[in-house]
Parts: sequence; C-alpha cells; structure tokens
Amino acid sequence: MGESGYIAPGVGRVLVDGKPRPKFRTVEDATEFYAGRLAIRGSSDKQIKVADGVNPVLGFIGLEGADPTSKPTDRSVAYAAATDDIGIEAPLFVGGGYAILGKLAKGFVAVQGEELFSWSNGRVVPGMMMGGVPAIRVPYVKKAAEFDTTIDLPAGIIIEDVIVQAVTVAESATIDIGTLSTEGGGDADGLIDGESVATAGFVAHNLVDATAANITLGALLVESDIKTADTTALYYSQKKIPGYVVDALRSLSYTTSDATVAGNFYLKVISPGVVKVGKAAAGKDASSADGDIIIEAVI
Repeated sequence: MGESGYIAPGVGRVLVDGKPRPKFRTVEDATEFYAGRLAIRGSSDKQIKVADGVNPVLGFIGLEGADPTSKPTDRSVAYAAATDDIGIEAPLFVGGGYAILGKLAKGFVAVQGEELFSWSNGRVVPGMMMGGVPAIRVPYVKKAAEFDTTIDLPAGIIIEDVIVQAVTVAESATIDIGTLSTEGGGDADGLIDGESVATAGFVAHNLVDATAANITLGALLVESDIKTADTTALYYSQKKIPGYVVDALRSLSYTTSDATVAGNFYLKVISPGVVKVGKAAAGKDASSADGDIIIEAVI
C-alpha cells in the first residue's frame, strides 16, 4: 500500500482508525464473507451477506468486537455461516467517520483521495460522480488485440454510458470497449466502437455522421439507428434509455489501435448496489490481483 498516514492493522484487525457504530447481524452466507468486505441485507433484516453490486449496501463487515466463539482467527479467514437466523453473528460497521482495511477489486487502480464505490463480492472500485451517476474508472493502455480487463460486470446493473478520457494520445488512434467476445453473447465493441483517442481530454461520442460506420456508440447502448431522407443522408444513433442492462455476468474488454496510447474510461453505472462508500487513503494497484486498501468510510 502507498503512504496513507495510517498504521496498517495487524492480521487480527481491519479497523484502522475511528470508532464505527457496530450492529450485530447473523451471517447468512459464508461465500466471500471476510472482514473488511461490504455487506447487504440477507433473507431478513437480521441477516447479512456479502455485497453483490446490485442490492443496497449496509456497511462494512468488522472483525473487532465479534463473539470469540465465532470470530475468525484473522481477516484472511471467512466467517462461517449460521445454521439459522439467530446463529453466528458478525459486527456490521456503519455511520462513517472511520478508516477500515477493505479490498480493491481486481483490474482497478485507485489513486489517493479518489472516491471509492461498492461493487460485487464486497469489493470497492475507484471513480467519481458524473452527471449524478457513479462513474467507475478503468485504466487503459495500448492493447492492439482484445484485452480482458478481468473486471466482471455484475448481472443486473445498468451501464448508462461510457466516457473515455485520453491521456497519452497518438494520431488517428481509436479504442473499442465492450464485453469479451470469446464469451457467449460477448461484443468487443458493444459499448464504444472506434472512439478517437488522438486528442487529450474527455472524448465526446460521434452520434451523427454521413457514414454509419463512423458512429462511435456501441450496439449495446443503441436503441435504434436512424437515417435521414436528405440528399446526403445522415445517420443518427438513438441512445438506449436508461442504458445497457447487463443480462449476465460479463467480462469487460477493450481494444486499442496499434499505437502508444493510455488513459481511462468511465463506466456510468445505475444500480442501488453501486454507491459511494469512502475515499482511498492511499493509492493501490490491483491490476493483477485484488488488494488491500485503506478506506476512509462514509457509510
């Protein structure tokens, strides 16, 4: 982890600083139920399970204050599931104003001070609010063949739009963004199709053009393509409202021109389970594997 000003907790703790208000709830499902992950409601108000990126988030799973008879030996060990709704309990940290050691999802890179949002498997992801919607930031570099980001899009979320931010640019360079084509129903340019990354800055979509192939919004985000009756016809892509509803767990991919380019693209996500949960106390590179990150919690 980068420099945060905090002292990283030992393996028997996840709380870094502050005094969160714990609520004790029964562990309904042990899958990915580790301290430091985010939790959602289970089958009843007395039960919790790990956050899925789709349902509303309640708080962070704690380790401190857990009953010694059910407390894992350290944070690398998952809680066991209860056999009924009054069995094994875990502390649920709520209220904000504390720092906790959480997990940054694989495929992402967080920058110190960046906002963090809830995601599937109790992880967090970096981004910012954009037009009133959480915009999840994904870095890109030169990848002349389709590249699997290892980022999974949870089934049920809505991708409202994708906004590209070009940083390192090259003349005539473009980027495609979509779902991994080698998976059933995958579409490698289904979100963004040939968007220019030749000029630094945020990139506006090309939605109207005399050549249909020059439209840069991908098919997954398009409701219909319209052709005018002008002598020189124009083509227009009507955006799908509210966006692309992810129909199954999908792998996110992108492809660039064979040129030295780099930057970010932002997935604007509509989902009750994707909300701001804190800020990154230090930078973290989880491009190869998910990683520990100190989160200054706001929930």
